[in-house]
Amino acid sequence: MNNNTNVQKSAARPVYTYLSGPPASTCRSSLKSAFLKGLESGLSHKELLQLIVEEYCRVLPPMVAMPILAQIEPVVALLSEEGGALSLKEAVSWLGKNERERKRWNDRIVSGEIVSFQTTGGHWFVPRWQFTTKGKLLPGIVDVVKILRSRPEFEAVSPFLFLLQSNPNTQGKTPLACLRAGKVMEVLCAARS
Repeated sequence: MNNNTNVQKSAARPVYTYLSGPPASTCRSSLKSAFLKGLESGLSHKELLQLIVEEYCRVLPPMVAMPILAQIEPVVALLSEEGGALSLKEAVSWLGKNERERKRWNDRIVSGEIVSFQTTGGHWFVPRWQFTTKGKLLPGIVDVVKILRSRPEFEAVSPFLFLLQSNPNTQGKTPLACLRAGKVMEVLCAARS
């Protein structure tokens, strides 16, 4: 396959699907480790993403860095606007009204049924954006995670990348915005493609 064909295919696909192979996996693993260490040290999501952007600009020529940074900026804005993440304890306390409910939420989070991530230190974090203001999961979140988890290339960051980036299969909007607008079937179709 020539590079032009590969570029044309990847241009129509969301950012999260076109990097594969050992070099990308090694880099992804290093970035994930650095990101999680930053969270454990107390940096906010916005501060971590700002560091990534700064380092990216320092390493690459502006002509290369700028188009990719244009894709990162909306994610930085969304994470900071959406209230970040709750610790496992905070999430379970917020979601569960009694001990039985708190146990159920704990199990759902740790099993990966909803969007969450675990740091290298074993701490769990749950993004607030997947919940309504009344503490309920957005309709479709569990199904989206289930579809994404069924893919062989699934990684812990896959739901974040899928839900927080614009997607051509959701008319250029983020799947998260579409879920909030009640377009569950559209998002499920995008997750399957």
